[in-house]
Amino acid sequence: MADTFDIELTADSFGGDCVGRLPDGRAVFVPFGITGERVRIELTTEKRNFARGRITAILDPSPLRIKPRCRHFADCGGCH
Repeated sequence: MADTFDIELTADSFGGDCVGRLPDGRAVFVPFGITGERVRIELTTEKRNFARGRITAILDPSPLRIKPRCRHFADCGGCH
């Protein structure tokens, strides 16, 4: 089972990912997040100085979050 963490997304990064911090201080890059959200993530890649993760649950959504217009939004990668 992959490591899971509850984190706050604090900034946007180049490429559209959001950035949060793991308990050990490393930055974690998370796609499909919005700055200010509190999310549960599962780590997908771990490096010495940073990690990448995917959202498994949105604990405290941003008021800016909207439902995607396309039902394939998170799967196909064609929409931005």
